[in-house]
Amino acid sequence: MCGNSVALAGITTSLGLEVGCDVVAQTLPMGAGDLCKLHPRVVIFELGAVSHDWIYTLSSAIPGLLLIGIDPETNRALLLQTRQAVDLSSRDLAEIIRQVEPTLPAPGKKPGHGA
Repeated sequence: MCGNSVALAGITTSLGLEVGCDVVAQTLPMGAGDLCKLHPRVVIFELGAVSHDWIYTLSSAIPGLLLIGIDPETNRALLLQTRQAVDLSSRDLAEIIRQVEPTLPAPGKKPGHGA
C-alpha cells in the first residue's frame, strides 16, 4: 500500500484481515526503487499521488506485478497488470488486443464477411 488517504488506510486494515494477505503500508513519497526491494506481488497506490515514471519503474522492474490505483474521490480502481513483451510486430499487437476485445475480427477476416 502506498498512500496517505483515509480510504487507503481503510483498505490496508481490511486487507490485513484477509487470510494469507500480508500488507505492508508505506506513506508517500516512496521511491519506486525502495519499493522494488520489497519484491511485492501487488502494489495498491493512490492515483494522482504518484508519477507515471514511478509506475513505469515498478512495472519494468517487477514482471507480473499487479498495480492497483485507487481514486479516493470516486471510489474507483484502475488495475494494471504488467506483462512484458519484446520485439512485437503489428500482428502480435493485434493478437493482444483481440484477447481483450474478442469482437476484433480474426486475422485475414474483414468485418461483416462471415466466419
